[in-house]
Amino acid sequence: MIGPSRSRALRAVLLAGALAIVSGAAALAGQPAAPGAPGGPVAGEVRGLNGGASPGTRLVAAPPPPPPEVGTSLSPPTSKRVTDRSSFSGTWDRYQRGNPAPPTPPPAAGPPPVKPEIKAKIDAAQKALADAAARYEPIATDAVDCLPEGFPGMMNAIFPIEFLVTPGQVTIIEEAFNQVRRIYIDEPQGKIGDVEPVWFGHSVAKWEGDTLVIDTIGVKEQAKFRNIPHSDNMRITERMKLLSPDFLQDEMTIVDPEVFTEPWKLTFTYRRNPGYKIQEYICEAPRIYRDENGTTRLRTN
Repeated sequence: MIGPSRSRALRAVLLAGALAIVSGAAALAGQPAAPGAPGGPVAGEVRGLNGGASPGTRLVAAPPPPPPEVGTSLSPPTSKRVTDRSSFSGTWDRYQRGNPAPPTPPPAAGPPPVKPEIKAKIDAAQKALADAAARYEPIATDAVDCLPEGFPGMMNAIFPIEFLVTPGQVTIIEEAFNQVRRIYIDEPQGKIGDVEPVWFGHSVAKWEGDTLVIDTIGVKEQAKFRNIPHSDNMRITERMKLLSPDFLQDEMTIVDPEVFTEPWKLTFTYRRNPGYKIQEYICEAPRIYRDENGTTRLRTN
């Protein structure tokens, strides 16, 4: 695994990938584009926070580490870890494939059930992005402006993610952009319209046995997940629980009647990364910037 000595070069590569264009079809399908397909990865290319790579860019990263042997435990075996709520605490990586596998593998994400008129707008926006990229004038994204992914994007956990369980609060920290989300336990939720919209929303939660049930409203409209817009009325419910000592599951349901025809359900699964310490990630004096026309440019001096 990539330990605390994660190189600045790799960080720069992944940040550069954040500026790329996401395939419209892949975004709407909720899946990355297939290798070799338009917008899909090619050999030697590194995908970043938004899943793309700038045109003409060939970025090479170190080969992935070998997966642990089947049956290898990532933490000391103890049944207490599964039921003790404090066992959420620790550093995690989003599980995608490999061994050891979770007891219940995450289901494949289905396409977001967006309304036809919303899909048409998304398709038009994606075409504009693709056309600009084809001209080697990529439209600048929020990452160019050093803005965070926000919620729910940060739960995609491209970089390691840390959970801290303390009395009355669960704090979630993603290494990328030092994003911090605070979830308040047993506090009343505000009313939509009264809560100030912010990047990570206003989250309150309660414990139902060993499951943390979270309710989030008030996500800033600029915080788009997979380039899909949302309204002020969006509400996200999560059910987090440990599947085993080493695997944490987050079942997410996104409800937004102005955008979706039905609730959009997603499942993220995380694998414990014991001993890893979240590193500082500051978007500082980037070589890429937004020019006066909203185009991504690269400083050469």
